[in-house]
Amino acid sequence: PGLWEVPSFVSHVAPSLYELLSSWAPRDWLAAPLYQGAGRVVVSLLYLALVVILWGAYLMAIRVAARIPDGPDVQGPSPIAVIVAGTLGFGAIALAWPGLFSSDIHAYALYGKMQAVNGLNPLVQAPNALGNDPWLTLTPWRDVTSYYGPVWLLFARGIAFIAQALGGDLAAYLLLFKVTNLIFLAISTWLVWAIGGQFSWDKGHRASAAVLFGWCPLVIIDLVGNGHNDPMLIVCILAAVWLRNRGNWPLTVAALVVGGLIKPSGYYLLPAYGVLLLRTSRNPGEAARRVATSIAIAAGLVLVTYAPYFHPALGWAMLSNPTNGFYSYSLAAFVRQALIDSTLALRGTLVPIGLTSRQALEIFRWPVWYAATIVWLGMAAYFTLRVRDLAGMLRAWALALFTYMLVGAVWFQPWYITWLVAVLALLPPSPLRHMGLLLAFSASVSYAIAPYLPGDLSSNLRYYYVPLAVFLPTLLYLFYRLLLAKRNAKRE
Repeated sequence: PGLWEVPSFVSHVAPSLYELLSSWAPRDWLAAPLYQGAGRVVVSLLYLALVVILWGAYLMAIRVAARIPDGPDVQGPSPIAVIVAGTLGFGAIALAWPGLFSSDIHAYALYGKMQAVNGLNPLVQAPNALGNDPWLTLTPWRDVTSYYGPVWLLFARGIAFIAQALGGDLAAYLLLFKVTNLIFLAISTWLVWAIGGQFSWDKGHRASAAVLFGWCPLVIIDLVGNGHNDPMLIVCILAAVWLRNRGNWPLTVAALVVGGLIKPSGYYLLPAYGVLLLRTSRNPGEAARRVATSIAIAAGLVLVTYAPYFHPALGWAMLSNPTNGFYSYSLAAFVRQALIDSTLALRGTLVPIGLTSRQALEIFRWPVWYAATIVWLGMAAYFTLRVRDLAGMLRAWALALFTYMLVGAVWFQPWYITWLVAVLALLPPSPLRHMGLLLAFSASVSYAIAPYLPGDLSSNLRYYYVPLAVFLPTLLYLFYRLLLAKRNAKRE
């Protein structure tokens, strides 16, 4: 009950501790219905208060870090050692959560177990191929083949082999995924610091950037607490920048392609780097060689990583994934639901009186999905083609990801914003950074709102109030910045 969607490994490893922690909560909270009741409201308000306090402390920490003096005479431990220790410490607290806001990590465990124990292929076989496995009850994705790429599936297979060696309990799977996520976050935090050194930033700038990413409450909540698999993708994004600064452009291409082989969103950043490669080439011949080499690197990585999962039905399985066309918590979901409700309200006048809600949904499902995708692709292409240098590429990455959250992510989840936070850490303070962090804050707050339906009202309302809770503050700030820019332009 309450905020948790599913229990974490704590209930398996230490059931007595889990019961003790549960006993501290008032009984009316534990007995409160998930979607209504005063106890549920109180839990949500307490979570909201905690998140506000955490974000206040986090923003203060960024400011304090920015004031670290530069120079070799500064006494005490290295700032990055303290920052990474903080990331590990905050993550360790999140490791011990008695519950999870999302059940995705259970799907990861199933994908790993399917490979290591049953010899199944998650790209063409859904978890329900396991038959009566009790773990199937812990995920809603029982009949869906893997949306994740082969690099992630190979990693999940490795985790499964280790977990099986430790006894094969679900708790071992969950803990291993969360611990490795925390390690990836520590690596990413160090990479932000190291990239700052490549940019010749002073210690304060480098430290504030590392804190901005490594101590971000949304990053800790979703990538360690809930165990989502985005930290590996973030390592690839930051490693690509680090490698590019070292002059190794082939490995930069490889890092970005590997990111896409973890989650398809990793590919979103590849075009802007391609434009940078072309525009920094000394002549057309060098540009052609870079393009050919990049294509060869990408093709080689795709062939090598997909080889263990080759199946005659692989292409069809990837194109016909049941999640295609799904909507969740996005502005596009808001628009689609508004169109559906408006159409149903016109039954008997402009539309047939017998039109059902299911029929209305099918009318608008794909047009809205394609419209959102096309609009975002146009915006991303515009930002990408403006790239002239590394700073421009990082800004194009941030803008492409930011507009993806607002427009293109028809299926939106709060942890997607962690990709944007990683890029924002490499940019100077700006309205874009402010909007990105405001979006991350709203996403952190959304867990107090998303599962909660007021009274017995229709569940369709979640398509309205959840996107408003997540996006409205950022949209209002964006509108304010546009008005300010227009006013300044008139004055000039």
